[in-house]
Amino acid sequence: MTEARAHHFVPQCWLTGFTDSGEQDSRLYVTDLARKKQWPSNPQNTGHRRDFNRVKDPSLEDPLAIEKLFSKIESDVAPLFRSMFQQRRGPSNGDELGMLLEYMAIQWVRVPTFRAIVDRTVFSHFNADALSSQEAWESTLRKAAIPPDALGTDYQKMMEAMNSGHITFTGQPGYYLRHSANLIQAIDDSLKKMKWDWLISEKGNFIGSDSPVALDGPENKPVGFRNADVVSYPVNRHVVLYGTPEPVPPQIVTTKLIARHNTFAMLSADEQIYSHRPDFHWLDVSNKSQNDWKLFSREEFYLSNL
Repeated sequence: MTEARAHHFVPQCWLTGFTDSGEQDSRLYVTDLARKKQWPSNPQNTGHRRDFNRVKDPSLEDPLAIEKLFSKIESDVAPLFRSMFQQRRGPSNGDELGMLLEYMAIQWVRVPTFRAIVDRTVFSHFNADALSSQEAWESTLRKAAIPPDALGTDYQKMMEAMNSGHITFTGQPGYYLRHSANLIQAIDDSLKKMKWDWLISEKGNFIGSDSPVALDGPENKPVGFRNADVVSYPVNRHVVLYGTPEPVPPQIVTTKLIARHNTFAMLSADEQIYSHRPDFHWLDVSNKSQNDWKLFSREEFYLSNL
Protein backbone atom coordinates (compact mmCIF):
# COMPACT_ATOMS: atom_id res chain seq x y z
CA MET A 1 0.00 0.00 0.00
CA THR A 2 1.11 3.56 -0.66
CA GLU A 3 2.27 5.23 2.54
CA ALA A 4 0.37 8.37 3.57
CA ARG A 5 2.78 11.29 3.39
CA ALA A 6 0.49 14.31 4.02
CA HIS A 7 0.02 14.34 7.80
CA HIS A 8 -2.62 16.74 9.12
CA PHE A 9 -1.68 18.72 12.23
CA VAL A 10 -5.22 20.11 12.30
CA PRO A 11 -7.73 17.37 11.46
CA GLN A 12 -10.03 17.40 8.47
CA CYS A 13 -13.04 16.78 10.73
CA TRP A 14 -12.26 20.08 12.49
CA LEU A 15 -11.48 22.01 9.30
CA THR A 16 -14.90 21.11 7.84
CA GLY A 17 -16.39 23.34 10.53
CA PHE A 18 -14.86 26.36 8.80
CA THR A 19 -16.13 25.56 5.31
CA ASP A 20 -19.17 27.14 3.70
CA SER A 21 -21.39 24.02 4.07
CA GLY A 22 -19.70 21.98 6.80
CA GLU A 23 -18.89 19.11 4.44
CA GLN A 24 -15.46 17.58 3.94
CA ASP A 25 -15.38 18.35 0.22
CA SER A 26 -16.68 21.91 0.51
CA ARG A 27 -14.76 25.14 0.08
CA LEU A 28 -12.38 26.55 2.66
CA TYR A 29 -10.30 29.72 2.32
CA VAL A 30 -6.71 29.58 3.51
CA THR A 31 -5.11 32.92 4.40
CA ASP A 32 -1.35 32.64 4.81
CA LEU A 33 -0.34 35.59 6.99
CA ALA A 34 3.36 34.79 6.71
CA ARG A 35 3.41 34.78 2.90
CA LYS A 36 0.65 37.38 2.45
CA LYS A 37 -1.39 35.06 0.22
CA GLN A 38 -4.92 33.64 0.17
CA TRP A 39 -6.45 30.81 -1.86
CA PRO A 40 -9.56 28.59 -1.94
CA SER A 41 -9.01 25.02 -0.79
CA ASN A 42 -10.76 22.21 1.08
CA PRO A 43 -10.09 20.30 4.33
CA GLN A 44 -8.26 17.44 2.61
CA ASN A 45 -5.67 19.77 1.08
CA THR A 46 -5.23 22.03 4.10
CA GLY A 47 -3.39 21.95 7.43
CA HIS A 48 -0.84 19.23 6.71
CA ARG A 49 2.91 18.75 6.19
CA ARG A 50 4.83 15.95 4.54
CA ASP A 51 5.84 13.15 6.96
CA PHE A 52 5.09 15.44 9.92
CA ASN A 53 4.43 12.51 12.29
CA ARG A 54 6.62 9.84 10.69
CA VAL A 55 8.89 8.39 13.37
CA LYS A 56 12.27 6.87 12.50
CA ASP A 57 12.85 4.53 15.42
CA PRO A 58 14.11 0.93 15.08
CA SER A 59 12.11 -0.04 18.17
CA LEU A 60 8.88 1.10 16.50
CA GLU A 61 7.53 -1.48 14.08
CA ASP A 62 5.30 0.99 12.25
CA PRO A 63 6.77 4.47 11.55
CA LEU A 64 3.21 5.75 11.09
CA ALA A 65 1.95 4.46 14.45
CA ILE A 66 1.53 7.97 15.89
CA GLU A 67 -0.17 9.27 12.74
CA LYS A 68 -2.60 6.35 12.91
CA LEU A 69 -3.22 7.03 16.61
CA PHE A 70 -4.15 10.63 15.78
CA SER A 71 -6.52 9.33 13.09
CA LYS A 72 -8.23 7.09 15.65
CA ILE A 73 -8.60 10.01 18.09
CA GLU A 74 -10.06 12.16 15.29
CA SER A 75 -12.63 9.49 14.40
CA ASP A 76 -13.78 9.52 18.04
CA VAL A 77 -14.24 13.29 18.27
CA ALA A 78 -15.52 13.87 14.71
CA PRO A 79 -19.21 13.12 15.52
CA LEU A 80 -19.16 15.76 18.26
CA PHE A 81 -17.58 18.34 15.94
CA ARG A 82 -20.24 17.61 13.33
CA SER A 83 -23.12 17.78 15.81
CA MET A 84 -21.95 21.12 17.25
CA PHE A 85 -21.65 22.58 13.75
CA GLN A 86 -25.03 21.38 12.55
CA GLN A 87 -26.86 22.40 15.72
CA ARG A 88 -24.78 25.58 16.31
CA ARG A 89 -24.34 24.77 19.96
CA GLY A 90 -21.80 24.36 22.71
CA PRO A 91 -21.17 21.12 24.62
CA SER A 92 -24.47 19.79 25.97
CA ASN A 93 -23.07 18.01 29.04
CA GLY A 94 -19.94 17.30 31.07
CA ASP A 95 -18.97 14.32 28.93
CA GLU A 96 -18.92 16.42 25.75
CA LEU A 97 -16.99 19.20 27.46
CA GLY A 98 -14.52 16.67 28.84
CA MET A 99 -14.00 15.18 25.37
CA LEU A 100 -13.36 18.63 23.92
CA LEU A 101 -10.85 19.52 26.65
CA GLU A 102 -9.01 16.23 26.22
CA TYR A 103 -8.86 16.82 22.48
CA MET A 104 -7.65 20.41 22.99
CA ALA A 105 -4.69 19.10 25.02
CA ILE A 106 -3.81 16.74 22.16
CA GLN A 107 -4.37 19.42 19.54
CA TRP A 108 -2.01 21.85 21.25
CA VAL A 109 0.96 19.46 21.13
CA ARG A 110 0.50 18.31 17.52
CA VAL A 111 0.91 21.63 15.67
CA PRO A 112 4.11 23.24 14.29
CA THR A 113 3.83 25.99 16.94
CA PHE A 114 4.42 23.44 19.70
CA ARG A 115 7.57 22.19 18.02
CA ALA A 116 8.83 25.76 17.68
CA ILE A 117 8.26 26.29 21.43
CA VAL A 118 10.25 23.13 22.20
CA ASP A 119 13.04 24.30 19.89
CA ARG A 120 13.25 27.69 21.61
CA THR A 121 13.21 26.08 25.05
CA VAL A 122 16.03 23.68 24.22
CA PHE A 123 18.01 26.48 22.60
CA SER A 124 17.50 28.73 25.62
CA HIS A 125 18.54 26.04 28.10
CA PHE A 126 21.62 25.27 26.03
CA ASN A 127 22.60 28.94 26.12
CA ALA A 128 21.86 29.26 29.82
CA ASP A 129 23.69 26.08 30.84
CA ALA A 130 26.34 24.90 28.40
CA LEU A 131 27.38 28.37 27.23
CA SER A 132 27.01 30.26 30.50
CA SER A 133 30.81 30.41 30.85
CA GLN A 134 34.06 29.04 29.43
CA GLU A 135 34.19 26.54 32.31
CA ALA A 136 30.60 25.37 31.72
CA TRP A 137 31.32 24.85 28.03
CA GLU A 138 34.46 22.81 28.79
CA SER A 139 32.45 20.71 31.27
CA THR A 140 29.78 20.10 28.61
CA LEU A 141 32.42 18.91 26.15
CA ARG A 142 33.91 16.53 28.74
CA LYS A 143 30.51 15.02 29.56
CA ALA A 144 29.89 14.48 25.85
CA ALA A 145 33.37 12.96 25.42
CA ILE A 146 34.25 15.58 22.79
CA PRO A 147 37.95 16.46 22.55
CA PRO A 148 38.58 20.14 23.43
CA ASP A 149 40.45 20.68 20.16
CA ALA A 150 37.73 19.14 17.95
CA LEU A 151 36.16 21.18 15.17
CA GLY A 152 33.47 23.55 16.49
CA THR A 153 34.51 23.47 20.14
CA ASP A 154 35.98 26.96 20.41
CA TYR A 155 33.92 28.77 23.06
CA GLN A 156 34.14 32.29 21.60
CA LYS A 157 33.29 31.13 18.10
CA MET A 158 30.35 29.11 19.43
CA MET A 159 29.06 32.17 21.31
CA GLU A 160 29.35 34.30 18.17
CA ALA A 161 27.51 31.69 16.11
CA MET A 162 24.72 31.34 18.67
CA ASN A 163 24.27 35.10 18.96
CA SER A 164 24.21 35.51 15.19
CA GLY A 165 21.12 33.33 14.86
CA HIS A 166 22.88 30.99 12.45
CA ILE A 167 22.50 28.07 14.86
CA THR A 168 19.08 26.73 15.75
CA PHE A 169 17.72 23.52 17.28
CA THR A 170 15.50 21.20 15.27
CA GLY A 171 14.59 17.69 16.34
CA GLN A 172 13.19 14.65 14.59
CA PRO A 173 9.39 14.08 14.77
CA GLY A 174 9.88 11.31 17.32
CA TYR A 175 11.57 13.74 19.72
CA TYR A 176 8.59 16.10 19.74
CA LEU A 177 6.05 13.29 19.94
CA ARG A 178 7.79 11.76 22.96
CA HIS A 179 7.97 15.17 24.60
CA SER A 180 4.30 15.85 23.91
CA ALA A 181 3.20 12.54 25.43
CA ASN A 182 4.53 13.72 28.80
CA LEU A 183 2.54 16.97 28.63
CA ILE A 184 -0.93 15.97 27.44
CA GLN A 185 -2.21 14.79 30.84
CA ALA A 186 -0.85 17.88 32.62
CA ILE A 187 -2.49 20.17 30.04
CA ASP A 188 -5.78 18.29 30.31
CA ASP A 189 -5.70 18.60 34.11
CA SER A 190 -5.10 22.37 33.88
CA LEU A 191 -7.92 22.81 31.36
CA LYS A 192 -10.38 20.93 33.53
CA LYS A 193 -9.69 23.27 36.44
CA MET A 194 -10.87 26.27 34.41
CA LYS A 195 -14.41 27.60 34.11
CA TRP A 196 -15.79 27.12 30.60
CA ASP A 197 -18.34 28.88 28.45
CA TRP A 198 -18.86 29.46 24.73
CA LEU A 199 -19.96 32.02 22.17
CA ILE A 200 -22.37 31.32 19.32
CA SER A 201 -22.26 33.12 15.97
CA GLU A 202 -25.46 32.24 14.13
CA LYS A 203 -23.98 33.45 10.83
CA GLY A 204 -20.79 31.51 11.45
CA ASN A 205 -18.26 34.35 11.33
CA PHE A 206 -15.55 32.90 13.58
CA ILE A 207 -12.26 31.84 11.99
CA GLY A 208 -9.76 29.10 12.85
CA SER A 209 -5.98 28.92 12.63
CA ASP A 210 -3.11 26.45 12.38
CA SER A 211 -2.55 26.97 16.13
CA PRO A 212 -6.18 26.77 17.26
CA VAL A 213 -5.71 26.47 21.04
CA ALA A 214 -4.77 30.03 22.01
CA LEU A 215 -3.61 31.29 25.41
CA ASP A 216 -3.39 34.78 26.89
CA GLY A 217 -2.15 35.82 30.29
CA PRO A 218 0.04 38.14 32.37
CA GLU A 219 2.19 40.62 30.46
CA ASN A 220 5.99 40.20 30.49
CA LYS A 221 5.70 36.61 31.74
CA PRO A 222 5.71 33.27 29.93
CA VAL A 223 2.09 32.18 29.56
CA GLY A 224 1.18 28.53 30.03
CA PHE A 225 -1.92 26.56 30.86
CA ARG A 226 -1.36 26.95 34.61
CA ASN A 227 -1.31 30.76 34.62
CA ALA A 228 -3.39 31.62 31.54
CA ASP A 229 -6.10 34.25 32.02
CA VAL A 230 -8.01 32.78 29.10
CA VAL A 231 -7.75 29.74 26.83
CA SER A 232 -9.71 29.98 23.59
CA TYR A 233 -10.61 27.31 21.05
CA PRO A 234 -12.81 27.89 17.96
CA VAL A 235 -14.66 24.58 17.63
CA ASN A 236 -16.09 25.68 14.28
CA ARG A 237 -17.14 28.90 12.59
CA HIS A 238 -20.28 29.05 14.75
CA VAL A 239 -18.81 28.18 18.17
CA VAL A 240 -15.86 29.44 20.21
CA LEU A 241 -15.10 27.70 23.51
CA TYR A 242 -13.23 29.70 26.14
CA GLY A 243 -12.00 29.02 29.67
CA THR A 244 -11.01 31.36 32.49
CA PRO A 245 -9.72 30.77 36.04
CA GLU A 246 -12.94 32.21 37.47
CA PRO A 247 -16.43 32.43 35.93
CA VAL A 248 -17.12 35.53 33.85
CA PRO A 249 -20.53 37.05 33.03
CA PRO A 250 -22.15 35.88 29.78
CA GLN A 251 -21.20 38.02 26.79
CA ILE A 252 -23.50 39.39 24.12
CA VAL A 253 -22.19 38.24 20.74
CA THR A 254 -21.71 41.27 18.51
CA THR A 255 -19.74 41.81 15.34
CA LYS A 256 -17.05 43.53 17.40
CA LEU A 257 -16.80 40.62 19.84
CA ILE A 258 -16.46 38.20 16.92
CA ALA A 259 -13.80 40.50 15.44
CA ARG A 260 -11.92 40.47 18.77
CA HIS A 261 -11.83 36.69 18.90
CA ASN A 262 -10.78 36.53 15.25
CA THR A 263 -7.93 38.93 16.00
CA PHE A 264 -6.86 36.67 18.87
CA ALA A 265 -6.83 33.74 16.44
CA MET A 266 -4.73 35.74 13.94
CA LEU A 267 -2.21 36.77 16.59
CA SER A 268 -1.94 33.19 17.87
CA ALA A 269 -1.58 31.62 14.42
CA ASP A 270 1.70 30.15 13.24
CA GLU A 271 1.13 31.00 9.57
CA GLN A 272 -2.40 30.28 8.38
CA ILE A 273 -6.02 31.26 8.99
CA TYR A 274 -9.05 29.20 7.89
CA SER A 275 -12.42 30.74 7.01
CA HIS A 276 -15.52 30.00 4.94
CA ARG A 277 -15.22 33.30 3.06
CA PRO A 278 -12.25 35.39 1.89
CA ASP A 279 -13.11 38.40 4.07
CA PHE A 280 -13.70 38.21 7.83
CA HIS A 281 -13.91 40.65 10.73
CA TRP A 282 -10.94 41.52 12.95
CA LEU A 283 -9.82 44.52 15.04
CA ASP A 284 -6.82 46.72 14.27
CA VAL A 285 -4.60 48.36 16.91
CA SER A 286 -7.10 51.21 17.16
CA ASN A 287 -9.85 48.72 18.08
CA LYS A 288 -11.55 49.43 14.76
CA SER A 289 -13.27 46.58 12.94
CA GLN A 290 -11.69 45.58 9.61
CA ASN A 291 -12.52 42.94 7.03
CA ASP A 292 -9.47 43.16 4.76
CA TRP A 293 -6.88 40.66 6.02
CA LYS A 294 -4.15 42.37 3.95
CA LEU A 295 -4.19 45.24 6.46
CA PHE A 296 -3.30 42.95 9.36
CA SER A 297 0.18 43.35 10.85
CA ARG A 298 1.30 41.30 13.86
CA GLU A 299 4.24 43.69 14.29
CA GLU A 300 1.90 46.65 14.80
CA PHE A 301 0.20 44.87 17.68
CA TYR A 302 3.53 44.07 19.33
CA LEU A 303 4.75 47.65 18.92
CA SER A 304 1.49 49.05 20.31
CA ASN A 305 2.04 47.08 23.54
CA LEU A 306 5.57 48.37 24.16
